[in-house]
Order: sequence, then structure tokens, then C-alpha cells
Amino acid sequence: MIQAHLVDVRSFIDVMPFGRRQIGILALIFSVIACDGMDIGIMGFAAPELLRTWKISKAEMGSVLSSVFFGMAAGAAIAGPIGDRFGRKILVAASVTWFGLTTLLSALAPNVSILLAIRALTGIGLGAVIPGALALLAEYAPRRKRSLALTIAYSGFTAGATLTGLSAAWLIPIFGWKITLLLAGLISLVLAGYLIVRLPESVSFLALKQRTTSIPRILSQIFPGTTFPSEAQFWLPRETDVENRKSALLSPRYAITVVMLAICYFMGTLVTYIIVGWLPVLSRSVGYTLAEGAVVTAQFTLAGPLGSVCVGYLMDLTNGRKILMVTFLISAILLAVSSVASKEFIAMAIFMLTLGFFFHGTMTGLQALAPQSFPTSARASGVSFMHVAGRLGAIGSGALGGFLLELGWSFSKIFVTLSIPMLIGLVAMTVIYLQHSTLKHGGLSQDDSNGKIKSAT
Repeated sequence: MIQAHLVDVRSFIDVMPFGRRQIGILALIFSVIACDGMDIGIMGFAAPELLRTWKISKAEMGSVLSSVFFGMAAGAAIAGPIGDRFGRKILVAASVTWFGLTTLLSALAPNVSILLAIRALTGIGLGAVIPGALALLAEYAPRRKRSLALTIAYSGFTAGATLTGLSAAWLIPIFGWKITLLLAGLISLVLAGYLIVRLPESVSFLALKQRTTSIPRILSQIFPGTTFPSEAQFWLPRETDVENRKSALLSPRYAITVVMLAICYFMGTLVTYIIVGWLPVLSRSVGYTLAEGAVVTAQFTLAGPLGSVCVGYLMDLTNGRKILMVTFLISAILLAVSSVASKEFIAMAIFMLTLGFFFHGTMTGLQALAPQSFPTSARASGVSFMHVAGRLGAIGSGALGGFLLELGWSFSKIFVTLSIPMLIGLVAMTVIYLQHSTLKHGGLSQDDSNGKIKSAT
């Protein structure tokens, strides 16, 4: 199949089928994010054993849980500029290598101070990998399936966390808490090697940077049977009159979206990591065993992939902002009524499955909306800004959870309180929706499928 001499790489990908090679890229990004989720949640499952064997306080454990998020905030802050300047692939592969190595080192920590420092270093890689991974996938998924592809990929986070919870329930009582860190580090390093060999750089990024030499080879590999004449030129259309990365995010078209997405993600991650980090400990306070606590926590993430896929599918069919407004509201309501199920193990497991469906669907929906809300020149930076805010929420989660437990707050009281951040997220998403409507009626429309600003006709 011979293409025209002038090739718009974005339009080319949009009109082609979502084929086997793109599914392969999706699987790689899913695996990357699964390792991210596995590594982030791992210390929460180890926490009860650390409290018992090292005889540390809940406040010290809170510092260990929070330390990784300081590193993640730093990693997310540098990820955008690196990904938008040097490329998505190098950012993703280097980040996975980094957190794989430091996770292995965590298993060798002799005391809480060294463990805290290593976990902070691990966070740099964990925070940097997501913006690059999501930006790369968004630029390889056709517009009509972009939200679905992004939500499937980000559901890897809950899949990784669930796998960690289920394996921790079996491994930790037998081998101790360090075994999970060793396995997570080894898995990440193997994946990093595979990424270096198999993950292609974004052709949209290459076209934007006018590094077009490798584009024909990459597109021919992704779409077998496609050939281009030697004189073919590859380009990327302008998405906005602001080409500079920094000024694009500060322009009126994007500034409100940047801030409101940051608020949404801050509130969501605050709640996420209080639940993932402290639910095993909270479960012990209501009479569950160590294994039951791990299983209940795993239920919160188990239904996450299904919820994520459903939300992504709906976002591709209709206005994604409306869908997220609904899921924020449902998540807040479920958190507020959590006390109904907390006393019975089976009832609590079912409740956490239901909560996880809507809650992780919401959080993954944000991951789908963010990369579609910014131009290619600022896509990784826009996603990074949201993730920096999210990591700040995660930093607060460990300390806040430990503080509330030290105050003696009950399981039910903590969960009811967690509904408030989700209501704030609902308000922020409503602002994004209203801003989008205003732009639409003011002569600009923002495509719900890919977030690209274009002139209304």
C-alpha cells in the first residue's frame, strides 16, 4: 500500500485499524503501569509485619509509606520536560530500570531510616514513568479508541496492586515481607530490558521534533504491508497557536484544565493511598486476620480493571467529563456508607469490590482524559503536572492515615471522612465540564475523543 508523499502521522494512525502491533504497545504500557502499581502498594501489605518485627510506631510506618511519594513528586516533576524534550521511550525505559533496581535494594535495608531513604529514591522512577507511558500510548491509539486504550493500560495499576495483595497474603506469612520486594524488583528489571528492545518511540513526537528518519520503519512495523516512497515527508499538524510547551499550559485554553485536573487527582490519590496503605492495619482494628486484611485490601483493586474498561468505553461514546462527574459522586456515596459492611468479612469484601469498580474507574478515567487534554508539544508536561499534584496527595496520605489512627479514629469514621475529597473532586470535574462548554459556545470546540482544540465551523 503506497501512501501520499506528505503524511500527517496523527491522521494516518487515526484512520488505520487498531492492529496487533498497537495492542502489543498497549500490553507493554499495561505491564509498565502494573509494575508501578505493584511497587507502590507493596509497603502497605508489608506494614503489619514491619510494625511487628521492627517494633516501630505507626507514625514511623507512615513516614515509610509517605517517603516514596516525595520521590514520586520529584519524578513526576522532571518527567514532563524530559519526555517532551528527549522522547517517551527513553523516559519509560529508564524509569522502570531505576525503580526495579531500588526496589531490590529496599529488601536489603537494615533499619527504618535506610528503608525510608531507598523508598524515596524508588519513588523518582515510579513518578516519572506514568506521564511518558500514557503520552506514548495516547499517540499510538486511534482517536476513536483512545480513552478505552488508555483506561485499559492504566487498569494495569490496579492489576499490579491486586497481584501484590494476593501474593502478599500467601508469601509474607511464610517468607517474610522482603520476598515481595525482591520479586517486584526482578520483574521490573526484566520488563525494562524488554522495553528497550521492543517499545517504539512515538512517531508523533518524532514528527514534532523533525526527527523523521525512523518514522517509515516504525509505521511499517506497526502496520505490516504499509510502504512509503523515499521522498515521503512526515509531519504533525499544529494543535494550537501556542507551540511552546510552558506557554501552552499557561494559555487560557489549558490553564483551567491543568489546575482542575490537578485538584481531581490530588483528592483521588489522597483517598487511594490511605485505603491501600492503611486498610491492612485498619482491618486488624476491626478483628480481621493478617491474611483477611490483605484479601479485603486486594478486593478494592480487584474490580478496578473492569471499572476502568467500562469507564473508558463510555468516555469514547460520550462526553468523558460527564462520565467522571457521575463516578466521582458514586464513589463519594459509597465511602460515606462504608460502615454498613465493615463488621463482616464477606460483606466487606463485596463492598470493597463495588467501591473499587467505581473508584478506580474514576481514577483511570482521569488518566485517559489528561493526555487527550493537551497538545503534543506539552502532553507529557500536562500529564506530569497532574501527577505532581497527585503525588502531593499521596504524600499526605501516609501521614494523615497514621495521624488519624494515632487519634484512635474508627474504621467507619475514617471512611466517611474520605468521602469529602471525592466530593471536592466532583466540583473540580464540574468546572472542567463547564469550561469545555464555554469554549464550545464561544467559538472553540474541544474534541471529547482527543482533547484537541480546533476552530468551530
